Amino acid sequence: MKFVKIKCIIFLFFTLVQVISLKSQENCEALLIGDTVNLSVSGYNGSIQWQQSSDCIIWTDIVGFVNENEQYIVNYPVGEKYIRVKITNSLICEYSSWFGDILKLKVINSTNDLQVGDRFHGGIVFYINGLGEGVIAPQSDQYSEVQWGCFGTNISGASSTSNGFSNTNAIVTGCATRPIAASICDELNLFDYSDWYLPAIDQMEELYIQKEIIGGFTSELYWSSSEVSANNAWNKNILTGESSPLWNKNQSYCVRCIRSFNGTEENKKTFFNCIVEDPQPLEITAQPTSMVVCKGDNANFFVVISNSLATFQWIKDGEPLLDSINSYISISDASAIDEGIYKCEITDLCSNSVTETINAELNVIYLEVDAGDPYGLCTSDTYLTLHANTISSHPFFSGEINYLWAPSYALSSTTISNPIASPSVSIEYKVYINDEVGCSSFDSVFINKQNIYNDQQICVVSFDKETGKNKIMWVPNTEVGTEKYIIKKQISPFNFYSLGEVLSGESPIFIDYTSNPSLGSSIYKLSVIDTCGTESNIVFCEYHKTIHLDLTMEGSDVACLTWEPYEVQYDSFIPEKYYLYRGSSPESIELTDSIDALSNFFCYTEVDGLNYFMVATAREDCAGEEGSRYLSFSNIVDNSEYVGDNEIIIDSEFSVFPNPADDILNIRSTKINIDFSFNIYDAMGIEVFVKAELVNEIMKIDISNLKPGVYFIEINGEKTSRKKVVIY
Repeated sequence: MKFVKIKCIIFLFFTLVQVISLKSQENCEALLIGDTVNLSVSGYNGSIQWQQSSDCIIWTDIVGFVNENEQYIVNYPVGEKYIRVKITNSLICEYSSWFGDILKLKVINSTNDLQVGDRFHGGIVFYINGLGEGVIAPQSDQYSEVQWGCFGTNISGASSTSNGFSNTNAIVTGCATRPIAASICDELNLFDYSDWYLPAIDQMEELYIQKEIIGGFTSELYWSSSEVSANNAWNKNILTGESSPLWNKNQSYCVRCIRSFNGTEENKKTFFNCIVEDPQPLEITAQPTSMVVCKGDNANFFVVISNSLATFQWIKDGEPLLDSINSYISISDASAIDEGIYKCEITDLCSNSVTETINAELNVIYLEVDAGDPYGLCTSDTYLTLHANTISSHPFFSGEINYLWAPSYALSSTTISNPIASPSVSIEYKVYINDEVGCSSFDSVFINKQNIYNDQQICVVSFDKETGKNKIMWVPNTEVGTEKYIIKKQISPFNFYSLGEVLSGESPIFIDYTSNPSLGSSIYKLSVIDTCGTESNIVFCEYHKTIHLDLTMEGSDVACLTWEPYEVQYDSFIPEKYYLYRGSSPESIELTDSIDALSNFFCYTEVDGLNYFMVATAREDCAGEEGSRYLSFSNIVDNSEYVGDNEIIIDSEFSVFPNPADDILNIRSTKINIDFSFNIYDAMGIEVFVKAELVNEIMKIDISNLKPGVYFIEINGEKTSRKKVVIY
C-alpha cells in the first residue's frame, strides 16, 4: 500500500526543540521504558486514529488515541515499535483511509541496550563501554569561532587527556574570560540537559572515529579541554584525525560539546509532529522505460504518480509478480529468465479505479568470448593466428565488439579478434571484449612454444637382477611437451644406435635385452622426441657406463674382485663409495662392506665353497629429485670355476653341474618342462650350438665339441639368468 508523502518533524523537547533529520530518523529513536512521546498532527481533514505496530506490517489502533495531540508513554515489550496516524474522510477518499509517516522507536530496558549510532536523549551515541555508560554528541556545532581562553595562564586540573568533564569544571573555575570554549559547553542547556562539557583530546578521537554517524561538522579544527601549557592546548583536525598540542589558546576554533550517561538516566519526552496533506487525483507523471542491461547487472523500473493514495502491482508478460507492490521494481543479478515485458497496474484507493502504465521491455545481454583451446607451437613454426569467437544474446543491442589482447608481446595487433602471434617462449594470452552497451567478458589461451628439450639426462644405468640384463633409469620432465624417450647404446666411439623407446607417462625404466653384462660394460645415452616430432640432440645428454665386475682367486680361499668403475661423461657424477655384496646364491647375496670409490679392487679372505659377488654404487638427488636414491649394480660373478665339481645354483630353481665340465654339462630343475630354454655363449658373446637331451628332469648338454675356455650359459625360465662355466 502506498502512503501519502507527508511532512513529519520529530522533536526532543526539554527546554529547546530539536529537529530530527531524515538521516537521524533512520538511526531510530532509542527510548527507555517510561519515556514519553508527545504525538501531534496538523493539516489533516478528517477523523484521527493513532496506530502502533511491532513490525510495520500489522497495525492496531491505540485505544482512545483519536485526538490531534496525545501523550504516548513508552512501555513493554522492548524492541522495535512503530507509530503512525490514520486519517479517514469518505468525502475525500471514498474507499480508503490515508496515513502519515511512521515514527520508528527502539524501546530499551536500560542504557545497557544502547548501541553506537542510536539517537538517544540529546544526540547520537558515539561511545559505549559495555557497562551501560557512554557518551552522546549533538548533531551540530555549538560555536564556530571561539578562543580556548586565558592565554598565558596555567589552569590547574585541566590537563587530563581522557576526562573532559573534570577539565571543563577546572577551566570555568580558573579562567574568568567569557565566552571561551569550555564556558560554551558548561552554560549550554540543550534539550533540557545542562550537563554538557568540552571533550578531552581522547574523547575527541572517538568523535573523529564516529564523525560520519554523528554528522554536522562544519569546520576542520576543534578545541579539546586538554591543556598542554599556559599558552597551548590540544586541538583536533576532524577531517584528518590529526591531534596537535601546539595551538595557542588565544586562537579561535570550533566547539562540539558532549554529555555522558549511565544506568541512572532519567526519563524524558520526545515530540512527534506530522503535517498531513489530503490525497490528490491519480496522475502518472513518469512512465517506466525499456532497458538493456548486461547479465549480472541490476535493472530497475519505476513509476511516478501525483500525491495520491494508491497501490501498485507489477506484471511481467501478463502475469502478476509476487511481492512486487511498490512504485518500483528492482531486479538484481539480471539473467535471461528476467527478460520480458513489464508494466504496472496502479489502483487509486480513493476512487477504486485502475490505471496501467505503458509496456517496458527488459533485454539482458549475455556476452561471451572463447579464445580457443591451448595451442602447441613447434620449433619449426614461427607464428599462428589466434581466434576470439564472440557470442552475444542480443547482437543488435551489442553492436560493435571491441577487443583487447594482453600482453601485447609478439602480437600483430591487440585490438582485433584474430591477431597473429609469434612468441619465442610459452605464454598465456588474455582477450577482453566489450560491446556498445558496456557488457564485457574475457577468456585466455595458452601457447606452448615447444622448443626441443635438450636437457634430459640419465640417472643411472645398472645390472638388473630380475632379468640379468642392463637397465636404464631417468627422471622424466613432464612440462616440456615430451612425447617419448629414445634409449641409445654405443656400438663404437661416438656412434650410438637406438635400442627402443618409452612413451611419456610410462615408467621411466628401460631394460636392454640385447645386453650381456657378464661380458663387459655398456654405454648409454637418452634423447627425447617432443609432440611436434622433433628429437633432441644426444650430444647434450651425458653418457653413462655400467660397472663390469671380474673375479680371480688367489690360492684356494681368497677371492679378489676387480671392476670397471661407474662412469658419467664430463664427470657430472663421480661415485663416492662402492658397496660390496656377497652370498651363497644369487638370491641370498647381501651387503658386506664398502670402500672408497678411489679404489676398484677388493679381496675376500677365507672364501669357502661356492660364493657369488656383486658391486654397486649410489647416486643421490638425481635430476634435482630431492630425497631420491638410485643404485647402480654390477653383474654378478661367482667362483664356480675354481671350486672343482661344484653345482651352480641359479635363482633357487635351476642348478648347473659340474663346473668345470668336460663332455657333459647338466641343468637340473623340476620346471625344466615348463617354458624353459637355454643358450651358450663364448667369451666374445657369440652363441655356440650344442646338442641336449632330457633324462629324468636333467637336461644333459653335449659340450664335447667345444674348445676349452670360459663360456656363459643363459637359462630362460620365468626370468633370465647368465652364469660362467669352464670347459676343459
